[in-house]
Formats: sequence, C-alpha cells, structure tokens
Amino acid sequence: MRILELRHRERVLSAATALLVSLLLLVPILAACQSRQPDVRQKGSEPVKGGTVVYGAAADAKSLNPILISDANSRTVSNLIFEGLVATDAKTGAPKPMLAESWSVSDEGLRYTFKIRDGVKWHDGTPVTSEDARFTYETILDPKTKTVRRSLYDQVKSFSTPDKNTLVVELKGSFCPFLITGMSMPIVPKHILEKSTDINTDDFNSNAPVGTGPFIFNEWVKDDHITLTANENYWGGPPNIDAFIYKVVKDVNVIAAQLKTGDLDAGEFTSQPQLVSEMKSTQELNVYDFPALEYTSLGYNMARPFLQDTRVRQALTMALDRDKMLSTILDKQGEPMLSHIPMTSWAYDPDLPRFPYDPSQAAQLLEKAGYKKSSDGLLRDKDGNQIKLTLYTSSGNKVREGVATVAREQFKEIGIDLTVQLEQFTALVDRMNKSKDFDMVVIGWSLGADPDSKSVWHSSQRGDGGLNVINYVNPEVDKLLDEGRTLPGCDQGSRKEIYSKFQKILAEDQPYNFLFAPRILYGVSSRLQGVNPSPWSGMFWNLNEWYSDTGK
Repeated sequence: MRILELRHRERVLSAATALLVSLLLLVPILAACQSRQPDVRQKGSEPVKGGTVVYGAAADAKSLNPILISDANSRTVSNLIFEGLVATDAKTGAPKPMLAESWSVSDEGLRYTFKIRDGVKWHDGTPVTSEDARFTYETILDPKTKTVRRSLYDQVKSFSTPDKNTLVVELKGSFCPFLITGMSMPIVPKHILEKSTDINTDDFNSNAPVGTGPFIFNEWVKDDHITLTANENYWGGPPNIDAFIYKVVKDVNVIAAQLKTGDLDAGEFTSQPQLVSEMKSTQELNVYDFPALEYTSLGYNMARPFLQDTRVRQALTMALDRDKMLSTILDKQGEPMLSHIPMTSWAYDPDLPRFPYDPSQAAQLLEKAGYKKSSDGLLRDKDGNQIKLTLYTSSGNKVREGVATVAREQFKEIGIDLTVQLEQFTALVDRMNKSKDFDMVVIGWSLGADPDSKSVWHSSQRGDGGLNVINYVNPEVDKLLDEGRTLPGCDQGSRKEIYSKFQKILAEDQPYNFLFAPRILYGVSSRLQGVNPSPWSGMFWNLNEWYSDTGK
C-alpha cells in the first residue's frame, strides 16, 4: 500500500486478500464491470484466432523485471509475461492457483506448502521448478537488489525445496495477508538470472525478459512501443490474438482521438472523465468502467492543536460537498468513500458513522469545540485568534488540485481562511514524512483486497518513511490492526469482525475525509470480444481470452 503518484492517474502497488470472498456480495459491483456489448459468439462457437491489440498508454514502462517494478505501466506489460505461484481471482479477490496448482497451510498458519504444476516451461523451453520460486524470493531479500517488494517477506523464516515441484515457506509468525501479497509475486528464471553480475542493470530487465505467461517479449523501442507475441505453448492454452502492442501516447486526449479513429484498440481515459459521453457515442467503441481500488482523501494533521479535536475534524468533513466534487471534478465517474477499506472488499462495513455535507451542523460542532464565526465572518477561538489553515497537494494532479480549490471555497463558508500550496510530489512526500509542516493534505491511496491497513493507520508508522503521515494515534486501532494481520488460522469471519470495529472507530475519529474513489475508464474497439475487466485484477488479466470478431 502506497501513496499514489505514478502514471497519469497515479496508481501503484496494491495488496490483495488471502482469504475467500463471498461472490454474492460482489455481484452488483461486478455487474457494472461487464462489457456494454454482448459477446457476439453463438453458443458453442469458437473464438476467431489472429489479430493484434494495440493499447495506448500515457507513459512508457521502466522495467519488465517484476522484482524491480514499482510503477503500474511496467506492471501492465510485465504481468503478461510473468506469473506468480498464486493469482487474484478476478471475480472475488480471493487467492487462486496459478503456477502452483495447490497449496496447504499448517494448523498454526506458520508453514505453507506449494505444489508447482507439472509441464510448465519458461519461454525458452526450460522447465519451471520450485528452485525458480525460491531463487526469486531470495533475490528479493538480497540487500543488493533494488526492490520495493522486500517487506512482503518480512515474516518469512525460510524457503526450502524438498523436490523440484514443492516449495515450503516457514513463517516467523502468523501473517494473514501473506498468501496473496507474497506468493502472487511473479517469479523469474533461476537458470538465466543466477548468472547475472547485477540484477538491477541486467539486460534481462528490458531486452531479454523470459517468463511463463501467455505472451512472449518481442521488442521494446523506448518511448515508442513494446511488442509481445502469443505464447503458442502456454500451459493455460495459446492466446486467441497474435500480438499485443503497448504504444506510448503521452496525451490522454490523443489516446481518446486515436481510439475513435481506430489507430488504437484500447486505451484508458480515467483522468479525463469528461470524455465519457463522447466515447460512448462512438459506434466503433465500447466503454468499460469498473471500481478503482484507490481513493482521494483530505487528511488532517493531528499534530496540530486545532485538528486534535474530533468534533473539529467531523465539522470539516461536513463542510465539504463531496457530491459537488464528484460532479465537477470526476464528471460523476466516481463513488463516495467512507473507509480505507474498499466497498468491494469482504471486510467492508457499510454501517459506518457518516458526516454528510451540512455547513450549518458543521458550524454547530465547531462552536461546541470552542470556535465561532465573528462579525467579520472569520472563525476564531475563544481568545479571538483567527483560524488559518494551509492545505498542500501535488502540483499537476488536476483531481487533487480540484479538491483543494473546492475546499478553499467551502471552508470559507464556515469562516476558515484556507491557503492552498502546490508542490512537486517528491517535495510533498518530504513534507509529510520529515518536516510534518502542513495542516491538511490531499493525497491518493492505492488499496488491496486484503484489509490489512497497519502501514497507514498504526501509530508505529508515524516516523520518517512511514505512511501514517497525519500522525493518527489510537491505541484501540493499533490493537485491532495487529490482531487482524496475525490472527492464528486467519479465519475470515473473525477478521471481518476485527476490521468492522477498526472501520467504525476510524470513521468516528475522521482523521481523513475519505472523499471518493474514481471509476476506471477504458475505451476498447467493438471488434474485440472476451473483454472482462475486474476491480481486483485490472483490464488485461484475461487478455489471452480476448479475440477479434474479424480475426484482425
């Protein structure tokens, strides 16, 4: 889980759940993810083979080695080449077998035993073994490897390979998110990379990646395109399409234009939601939208005396009209958020305390807290001191800038003089992590299917490098977060109760105004069938099943 500042709509790593999720709870949400056009196949017919899918992306990849990746653009391509032992089920968010055909867990939850599928081969024809998996994880743990993935294995005591098809992982203690956060990590070939003098700069990363996935690397012309071709020997069956081209188109408006002309077959325009009507009116396109596992928030720095009062934070949340933000900033392509846990999660509690837009009630709460509008319309404390606040956010992010603008206007209605400061994201991160010199901050968060939220809300995460940037401290929350991730046996029902309590406390405390989550928006050529986006797995998780109804 990380602060979002990658890609044109800025998404980064996310975790996923290690436990079974009730599909019935997700049916209304997942229904909104389906194609707006029916599959044209007749019952019993086979997909048309052949054709190329050209995808327009707003930025180039940085690396194709999954160990080194920390950005979403690289991951889009890499995930088509490489696979993990475990994957996220696109319908439920639960772990499902991938390169491991099965696994078992000891009663105390400290030993995981994975059985690798027979017959799976690397793209160069070399058989995949448990040694490849062990090599991958131990390479990540090597201090010389420049990876953001190392913390995924903090609880690992040892890896062992009793035979070529068996991997055993021993944990130091029960860690419920481990199965899918750690074991969904794509593995890399030992027989190639064990010879590398420096994995961080190896040619494998950009010119010669070899994976097990449905697509094989062909070429990468920097800042222009990456071409992948179908893996005809893929263990899951050969893809229907012949090739996938990741084309760099750095302007989202140009992506939209090229989707309409047919120069692109697929492209994302989440950052330009005002294009929805135009794209939907284009006969040659289908528009797909699905819930994002991310949200935009306005955080209150609880180290500031004025913001330490719960009533003040609740009042500030009630002073902002989220419906107006969704309408003016996201063109209604989003959903209000009440919690750090996404609404699609099995752990989400819909019965949370709510603080809807109500400036009058906000003023009453402020008055109870000792702050009142004076005759000049400005909010003052009991000693007559004016309340002035400063809000920081990242420059160039139109959504966050829009939130800051609305906040400045609407806080003025309750007498608060709000100054908005825009900074480059790196400077903003330093401000949040080091100097802590801000009153409020508008940032984005990526989420996963597993509800583990310790990295953001536990009081131990307030220091430099921690993600508890607003200095939130609640001992009961600390206790619940520790219990939720280390519960022996990791029973889903018991974890759900824990995270329900956590969400209720967090909602009442209002350390954030959780604002809203966008809907992810893609345009896809209407000739392409089999498209089935997922909030858990993204747009291209089943690209090998896509096909062109024309075979071109």
